[in-house]
Amino acid sequence: MNGTQIANCTFLAGNGSDAGAASTVAQLSDAGWTLNGTKAWITNGPEAEGSIVFATTDKSKKHKGISAFIVPQPIAGIINIYNLSLL
Repeated sequence: MNGTQIANCTFLAGNGSDAGAASTVAQLSDAGWTLNGTKAWITNGPEAEGSIVFATTDKSKKHKGISAFIVPQPIAGIINIYNLSLL
């Protein structure tokens, strides 16, 4: 990534922009981090070279257990369903 465009993946399917209600989870394994969840309304998603994805890493810490991940694009597992035409 050269940083020309980054997508913001804060909006959550069913939770809106409440980052404290993050239902996307991240788990650490020997192979690295695995993120599982759904995001909606991803700003600059189709054009971005990467995304900032917010995911819960420690539910016991509530909103303080949410971490941000920089995810390069394209990458397996990220699917762009459709684009919205904006003004």
